[in-house]
Amino acid sequence: MEKIEKLHGYAYFNELFFLRHKRQIYKMMYFRIAEIGVSFLCVVVLRVFVPEAAYLVGKNIPDFMPVLVFIMYMMTVADKVCKAMFYNCDKSMLRFGFYRNPKTILSNFRIRLIKIGQYNLFIGCMLCAAVIVFRCICGIWEFGGEMILFCLAVLMLSIFFTVHHLFLYYVFQPYSEEMNVKNPFFKGINFAVYMICFFCYRVQTGGLLFIGGVLAVTMLYITVALLLVYRYAPKMFRVK
Repeated sequence: MEKIEKLHGYAYFNELFFLRHKRQIYKMMYFRIAEIGVSFLCVVVLRVFVPEAAYLVGKNIPDFMPVLVFIMYMMTVADKVCKAMFYNCDKSMLRFGFYRNPKTILSNFRIRLIKIGQYNLFIGCMLCAAVIVFRCICGIWEFGGEMILFCLAVLMLSIFFTVHHLFLYYVFQPYSEEMNVKNPFFKGINFAVYMICFFCYRVQTGGLLFIGGVLAVTMLYITVALLLVYRYAPKMFRVK
C-alpha cells in the first residue's frame, strides 16, 4: 500500500483498479503459468524415458515458433482485462466529460499498456525460462543467435497481444451498456488475427526465417496500432 500512496492522478486511479481486480487477474496468470509448468514436466518426463527424442526437441526449439504464435495468442490476459476495465470502470466513468478528455484517454491508455504489458511479459518470460531450462536438462548449453531471436520473438508476441487488444478496445470500443459486442470492425480484425495465429499453428516448419517474419510483423503492427490509438482513440472511446 505504501507504493500506491505515492501515486497521484490517473496513475493512482488505475492502480486502484488493478489492485481491486488483483485476484481475478492473478488467477488467469496462475492458470497460464500452470499450463507452462505442466508442459515443462511432460518434456522432462520425455527427457527421462526417451532422451534422444528430448534432445532433438530441445535442439530444434526455434522450429516450434509457429506453434508458439498460437500459444501466445491463447495465453494473453489483455482481452479479459479490457472487458473488466469496461464493465467495472470505464462504462461508468465515461459518462463524465472530464474522463472523455483526449489527454485523459491517452494517459489512461499509456498507464494500462504498461501495466497489462507487464502481466503478459511475465508469462512470456516464464515460457522462455522453461525452454532454456529444458535445453540445459537435455545437455544443450549453447545459447546462440537463433535462440536469442526465439526468446525475443516470444517477448515481442507478449507485447503484440497487449497492444492488439488495447488498440481494439480504445479505437473501436466494442462493448455496449448491455455488455454486447456489436462493432463489426472489432469482430473482423480480431477474427483475422486469430486466423493468422491459427494458420501459423498449422505451419510445419519454423526456423530463423519464420522468427524474423514474426519480429517484423509484430513490430510493424505495434507501430501502426499505437499511431491509430493516438489518432482516433480520443474521438472513438466512448459508451455506445
